[in-house]
Amino acid sequence: GNNLTYLSYLIRFFDIKRFGTGTGVPTLNRNDVHKEKIYDVDLKEQEAFEKIAKQADKSKFELKQAIEKAKGFGFDLHGAVMASDAFFPFSDCVSLAADEGVTAIIQPGGSIRDQESVDVCNQRGIAMAMTGFRHFKH
Repeated sequence: GNNLTYLSYLIRFFDIKRFGTGTGVPTLNRNDVHKEKIYDVDLKEQEAFEKIAKQADKSKFELKQAIEKAKGFGFDLHGAVMASDAFFPFSDCVSLAADEGVTAIIQPGGSIRDQESVDVCNQRGIAMAMTGFRHFKH
């Protein structure tokens, strides 16, 4: 069996653009697709991935809520600093913050995907400080 959340993320993040034929119309060339390797991941690993993916989606949702709340109070986020008690498992929260004018981020770091967040910061001109420890005790 397969975990449906895992499969939906696999499909969502599969880079289908790589298979265009150059005609301007995205098409799939079966010879190219057959060369792709999609590794068989056991159900336990798929469920672990699901937990991470749901947390990442929750983080993005919460960031959007915080942005809307700040705007509701009339705050201008241009030049703002964003602090997080947890690392960023995916760079989409960094991109979202950049889109709203955040210019610096402080976070503990520790994600195996930290470099992706750092890369987005570098591309978008955002300073990022990684402290190496959690700021709050839970």
